Amino acid sequence: MDEKVVYEKHPVTAERKAELRQKGYKIIDAKFAPDDYKHPEPIKAAKSGGASQKAEQE
Repeated sequence: MDEKVVYEKHPVTAERKAELRQKGYKIIDAKFAPDDYKHPEPIKAAKSGGASQKAEQE
């Protein structure tokens, strides 16, 4: 079984899921990750206008 597995905190956004699947990863919830797990695909900085950005603007 040579499938690549990535443990990602759920819920996973549709964009992130598509990105990981394109790279050949099977996505599993991070709560099942082994203790010594190192994530092979770090999450890029968010560009969306999330709550933290809205709070800074006020």
